[in-house]
Amino acid sequence: MFSIKPSEFKHPITIERLTSYKDEDNIPREKWEPLYTTRAKIQNVRGEEVYNLGRSSKEVKSFYIRYNH
Repeated sequence: MFSIKPSEFKHPITIERLTSYKDEDNIPREKWEPLYTTRAKIQNVRGEEVYNLGRSSKEVKSFYIRYNH
């Protein structure tokens, strides 16, 4: 059975939606609007470093939240 202790929700997180609108000069704009703010458990899934004309890295993470609608 999968369970998470309440103490594991340590990290504040905000889920946002990208919305498009036109400003007062009728120019298309985009902005991020917050939908839901809560606390989350963040778990590292995997990571890797790539050396190709410089150095870069990739990280994959899972976010677990409680959501009551």
